[in-house]
Amino acid sequence: MFERATTADVPAAVDCLVAAFTADPLMAHLFPGPTETRLRMSGRFFSLLLRARIALDMPALVLRDGQGLGGVAMGYTTARPSWPADINAEWASFMAYEPGFQARFDAYDAASSAGEPATPNYYLGVIGVAPRLKGTGLGSRLLQAYCAASAADPASSGVYLDTTNPANLPFYQHHGFALTAERALGAATAGPAEIAQAGRKPQGHDRSYKGWSGVQMENVMELINKIRNIS
Repeated sequence: MFERATTADVPAAVDCLVAAFTADPLMAHLFPGPTETRLRMSGRFFSLLLRARIALDMPALVLRDGQGLGGVAMGYTTARPSWPADINAEWASFMAYEPGFQARFDAYDAASSAGEPATPNYYLGVIGVAPRLKGTGLGSRLLQAYCAASAADPASSGVYLDTTNPANLPFYQHHGFALTAERALGAATAGPAEIAQAGRKPQGHDRSYKGWSGVQMENVMELINKIRNIS
């Protein structure tokens, strides 16, 4: 049911994430304007994120059910490698194509990066399930599978994430995440006013959260941390 994503999964995975994030505040922040434009640009955005994770052999999981691909989770291990040159170049073109995107993304990235744990951790940048699967428990299992990968890695002290959607917080807290910070996105904000951050240490491990200044939950977008490695 859960598999490592491959390049063949990218089109279906992107469709899944676009549907999952149609009304997400972060998408409104990054891509203000008509819904049609937002959906198109968020599709390109998710495609870049997923293809980079696959190329770098970073965590990228897909969930399948009887109707096809129904969920995606992706992020980073404790490593934060630079993106491949071809995807990096495509990202630069994408940044330049969408008016104001660079400033809006930088505002998000600054808020997200400010809460990055001081200890080595996995980062869950994006997690989402198809609307048809909401309420089935499969999203929880997808999150648990991602956290299990972190728990199995001796180098990791846990998982952290961020979200701009307050409605996501109870879901993450139910799965052991703790809210550690909330921050304004800054003057470039065109949609949500704040980003929340949260973290979760491995179950059964005696590892400290010391140094965690933020971590929250962001259902799915990973923007990451590390796309700043890209410029």
